Amino acid sequence: MQEEKNKWIVDGGGGYKMNFVAKRFQTTAGSKITYNVPVNGQKFLIKNLTDGDVYVSLKETENKEECLLIPADTAQIVQVYDGPLIFETNVVTVIPEATSEKGVEVQCLKW
Repeated sequence: MQEEKNKWIVDGGGGYKMNFVAKRFQTTAGSKITYNVPVNGQKFLIKNLTDGDVYVSLKETENKEECLLIPADTAQIVQVYDGPLIFETNVVTVIPEATSEKGVEVQCLKW
């Protein structure tokens, strides 16, 4: 597996290569994480591997009221508007409520 700024290329066998973009962050309660994704994405899988809630936004923010709440030990797909116009983002903001070594994992599913 090769890594290029959190964009991995995995050998799928038979010469087939699979690309995926993901990163795991350790969390500190109340400390905002801003992930500058190396691609412009439309759909993201957010895994909350902590013992507390996390707040997630697909833009730069410190306001939890502008975020989706993802409960402890769950995952959620978050996407920008999916309609006739195409919107993309390369920023994912996570505000954790708990400190954790496992933390939060962000994977871009569609770019």
